[in-house]
Amino acid sequence: MVHGAERYFRPCGEVWELQRYQELKTFYKSRSDLPTPDHCCRLNDREFLVTVTNTGRVAQGLYVYTAQDHRFELAGGRARPAIDLVTAFPGPPQQRYVLLRWSHLHAGDWSTGFDVLHLVPRTHGRSLAVFTLLTASEDPETGLCGVWSSTTKEGVTEHHQNIKQGKTTSIVAHQVLRAGTGSVRLVFTVKEQDCATLTTRAYHKTFALRQGRFWETSVP
Repeated sequence: MVHGAERYFRPCGEVWELQRYQELKTFYKSRSDLPTPDHCCRLNDREFLVTVTNTGRVAQGLYVYTAQDHRFELAGGRARPAIDLVTAFPGPPQQRYVLLRWSHLHAGDWSTGFDVLHLVPRTHGRSLAVFTLLTASEDPETGLCGVWSSTTKEGVTEHHQNIKQGKTTSIVAHQVLRAGTGSVRLVFTVKEQDCATLTTRAYHKTFALRQGRFWETSVP
C-alpha cells in the first residue's frame, strides 16, 4: 500500500489549468516575486501545498497557501532545503502520510533529515501537520568522518580525516511497515562512525504512530 508521492502531489505545470487549482494559480499570477513551485497538492477548496526548490536554500521547502486570507507560509515554520517527496502511505482509515527528505550544505557542513507530512482529514479542523523524524550529519565529500588517502610523489600513502571529533551518521535506507493500519512503522537504517576511534556501527531507528504522530520506539 506504499505508493509514490505523486498520488497527492503533481508537477504544478500539469495542474495549472485544472479548475480546482485556479485559486492557487490566481495567487501566483498576483505574486511575480515568488519562485516557481515544483509540485502542488490541493488539500481542499481553500488550502494548497507547494514544494519550492527554485530559490535560495533558506527559502526552499514545503509551503501552505490559504486562499481565504491569501496567507503563504512555510509548513511547520521552517525551511526544508532540496526537499524531496520520497513516498506516500496510508495509516489508519482515512489517514494519509507523505515521507519528506531534505538536505543542507553550508560552510562545509552537510546535514540531511526525514520529516513526515500528515494530510489530516478536513473533519479534524486542520488539514496538515509536519513532524521531524531524524537528522544526520557527515562529511559532504567522502561521508561519515571524511577519511581519505593520498599518495605523495615518493609513493608514500598518507591518510587524512576531515572530521576529528564527535560522531557522524548517515541514513542509508528506510522502510514503511504495516502501511494502512494503526500500527504503521517507519524504520530507518543508520550508519554511525566515531571520529575519535573510526569505529563504525549500523543500527535501526523505528518510529511508531501514536495519537496522530510518529514517535521513536524500540519496538521493531
